[in-house]
Amino acid sequence: MTVGDAKRGSNIVNAVLYSTESISALLFSVVSLALIARHFGPDHLARYSVAQSISTLFVVFATLGLEQFVIRELARNRHDAEYVSSTLFGMLAGWALYVALVIAYYLMFQDLAQDLFLIASVVAATLFLKVIFVRAYLQAQNRPKPIAVASLVSRLSSIAYLLVGAYMDFSFDAMMLYLPLQALVLLLAMSIGQSGFFRLVGVRHFRPRRLAASVREAAPVFLSTVLFFFYSQSDVLIMSSLLEAEKVGVYSASIRLVPQAAFIGYVLVATFYREMDKRLLADRRAFEAYVRSILTLQFGVGIVLAAGVFLTSDLVVSLLYGPRYADSGRVLSIACWAWVFMLPAALYSRLLIMLGYARYELIKMVIVAPLIVLLNYLAISRVGMIGGAVVYVLSYFLVDFVVYFLFRDTRHLGMMGLGALADIFTKPWRTLRMSARLLKASG
Repeated sequence: MTVGDAKRGSNIVNAVLYSTESISALLFSVVSLALIARHFGPDHLARYSVAQSISTLFVVFATLGLEQFVIRELARNRHDAEYVSSTLFGMLAGWALYVALVIAYYLMFQDLAQDLFLIASVVAATLFLKVIFVRAYLQAQNRPKPIAVASLVSRLSSIAYLLVGAYMDFSFDAMMLYLPLQALVLLLAMSIGQSGFFRLVGVRHFRPRRLAASVREAAPVFLSTVLFFFYSQSDVLIMSSLLEAEKVGVYSASIRLVPQAAFIGYVLVATFYREMDKRLLADRRAFEAYVRSILTLQFGVGIVLAAGVFLTSDLVVSLLYGPRYADSGRVLSIACWAWVFMLPAALYSRLLIMLGYARYELIKMVIVAPLIVLLNYLAISRVGMIGGAVVYVLSYFLVDFVVYFLFRDTRHLGMMGLGALADIFTKPWRTLRMSARLLKASG
């Protein structure tokens, strides 16, 4: 074994390392949601879910679609005061627009007076988490430790607040303060020792042209993100206008659990990305074979996870939420099958960028988003919660699998996915051994 090999861990070790923060985020989301659901019941959980969906629908206006571009630019030059100031002030203006859009939506479709404090908590959390981009500054310097420590401290403090609130019987509005509390503690903890970032911020460094150029470059990402959030939040928002609050709460209790496992797909992509890139440059056939093996692993993990939750959905819901959410088990038993297509989605998105097909991210959203919204309306209005769960799975099947067969450039990606799925069912033992070798290989 060479010295270089000795310094590299196996892919499975790398995957565990990549997963650490994501797992803590998953646990925080599940525990906080369960505490709120158990303490206040489905009606209040519906208010919480609707507020989160409306915020998610408009949050890209706060970030201007620049999140990944900020990391790229700061990785190239972390002392670029002109870029930091121009982007930060631009995002602050975008955040003000985002707040206005959230309020406008509530004025038109929801009860603004009832949820004003909840809205304030949600938009304040967005400001601390998304707009003041200390996290991106640290990521650009490849400094994960301050982020991990700050994340742990902030999440533990928020869980402690929720537990105290439940014990002391805080009001719903008071409990919702956990959102800005977690975000503010995270920001402050990450900011310790980062005075260099704040020295880059100043009105004198602001350049409208620099901001405009950044926004133009990010425009395709901005538009595709708008369309993604447009359809991905449509089920909860449509349901809130068609069904009673209790059903919205019961539905969202399960449906918000499913995306928490999406990090597995991103972890696997991060784990195998370097080897994929090396094979793409050296041998296209070897690259495609390697990608197919990763897709097989991702589809397999998705199927195993979905089957496990399908068989235990009632128990999962009972343990997390209690008897008031009994009907949520049926929703979870259907929605969990989205994992089969959700986990490979991260790899497909990365492949589009690697192969120069990034434009299809926007094209597929333009095609699928209106269809999903229409199907959500028809299914929810006629079938209710179960209809929404079926369309939830269908949306991932269409956006992250079927759509790749529609275009000549991406059809071979769809065929690789189809072949990977076929391998799982026609060659199960061979596929299992291949996946084990893939994880044990040096990263």
